[in-house]
Amino acid sequence: MDSRARAWRWARPELLLLLVGVAGLGLTLLAQLLSSDLLRLGRWLSIGLYAANGSIAATGLVLTWREEDDPAGAEAAYRQVAAAGVPGVSPLAMLALGMLLETRGDIPGARTAYQRAVDSGHPVAAALAASSLGSLLERQGDSTGALAAYRRAASSGRPDVAPRAAFSLGTLLMDAGNLAGAESAYLLAVRSGHSDAAPRAEVALGVLLRKQGDPAGARSAYQRAINSRHTDAAPMAAYNLGGLLEDQGDLTGARNAYRFAADSGHRQAAPLALIGLGDVLIKLGDVAGGRAAFERAARSGHPAAAKLAAKRLGWPRS
Repeated sequence: MDSRARAWRWARPELLLLLVGVAGLGLTLLAQLLSSDLLRLGRWLSIGLYAANGSIAATGLVLTWREEDDPAGAEAAYRQVAAAGVPGVSPLAMLALGMLLETRGDIPGARTAYQRAVDSGHPVAAALAASSLGSLLERQGDSTGALAAYRRAASSGRPDVAPRAAFSLGTLLMDAGNLAGAESAYLLAVRSGHSDAAPRAEVALGVLLRKQGDPAGARSAYQRAINSRHTDAAPMAAYNLGGLLEDQGDLTGARNAYRFAADSGHRQAAPLALIGLGDVLIKLGDVAGGRAAFERAARSGHPAAAKLAAKRLGWPRS
């Protein structure tokens, strides 16, 4: 499993949402905001109503524009709103500013903007900014700062933020050798039931538990990930489960797990699973089936799997 893979960004670079809550603003302030020059900075795509704030419905204003059309205008707009000090609004603008600056390569500026949004304590902006800050700091090699940011996001209670941050936190802790901390973080993601973070965390948890000498726990974690049918996690879990079962001598179970991963078409798990499948089939006496699996792996285009397959088939090095 590529533990460094990150398949989740909180907002697409070209379209950012600035959620301006009406509650607490007052009609006068809202009217001033709508009539200000701020709305003429950048190219506005839409002005509409937005409802939702956790479980409490609240009406707000969604202001969106394509930042690539006028990045300077977008930055000026975000900075103007952020500097206004409007409760419930300025932290969201600071978050959007951080995203924009990060996209434009201004890492110090993005880091500062994210930190200010985190420090605001805003229930949405602080959580999202903490997650974004963690990702930024991790890429910059600041593991200590990334851990602190991910912990903040993971403890936010936001169902759209906390599970992903918990998974990222677990990966960093596992890389640092803190297996107990990693297990706790992965379990937080798993128990969230998040459709993406939970299955990924199950795979990572399986790897961790096997490393800790708990093959039964690892097997259960892998099976839950397989049952999720997640497009990435399920094939990777099946590949890992195949290896675990093969090591335990359960060749039939290993064959089934490897075959599931091999037939998934997953660009990483499928070619590698074909190697495992070929080995197991040969152990079960199906030499022709094993060679067929190796030939599929050799044609997969996966560098490592193709090399292993060619070696098993006795093909000359290319």
